[in-house]
Parts: sequence; structure tokens; C-alpha cells
Amino acid sequence: MDTGKGGNVKLPMSGYIISCILLFFSFKYTGEDFPVALVWWYTLSDNARCRDKVMGMWLIECEFCGEEPHLAVVHVGSIYCAVHLIPFFRKEWVPQGFSHNNTLDKYTKFYVNRFADHHLFEIL
Repeated sequence: MDTGKGGNVKLPMSGYIISCILLFFSFKYTGEDFPVALVWWYTLSDNARCRDKVMGMWLIECEFCGEEPHLAVVHVGSIYCAVHLIPFFRKEWVPQGFSHNNTLDKYTKFYVNRFADHHLFEIL
């Protein structure tokens, strides 16, 4: 069922796919510029094929092809931004002096925050 906003409410996360942008770049082909991004895909966590029962948020994790990160180059026009990710802390302590700057490197699982302000999202 189409929501009218580009998603299908019967699919997890309305059919959207989450990724982390690693690099923006562009290239020319037959005289035309193509703005693209290198992304690392995320996938629904194996233990979260449905929403978290308490918070109602999806749990995602970095996707791998074998032992290599699942990377792709996508056109910038196909990217919706932004998604607010909350680290899945488990029961481990957050180290003192830990910075938000390396959260995507430290943690491999995240909740997709469905409570983020709807004005947060825009087309690139």
C-alpha cells in the first residue's frame, strides 16, 4: 500500500533502505556531470525482523558481503536525508570521553528513531 509519500506501509520501514554516506563525489560521462555518493548499506538486524516491542523502532546493522562491507555508488538524487540513528548499547558502558564523532565506527547496530522530527527529512 503506497502512503503517498514514497513508502509502502506493509514493508519494514515503509520500504526505505538505510545507508551511511562515506563519500560524495562526481564524474563526467559524455559531457554530463553525475553527482554520486559511496554508501555502506544497513540491513534489518537478524534479531529484529519486526519492530522493537517496547519502543516501536527498527534495529538495523551494517551489511556485509562475506567479510567485506556492502558498499555501492548511488546517484545523489536518490538519497533521502536524514535518518536519526540511536546506538544499540546493549549492557556495555560507554567509555568516558567517548565522542559522538565516532559513534558510527564504534557501534554496529542502531535503532532507527521514529520519533525524530518530520522536518528532519528532505530530498538532497
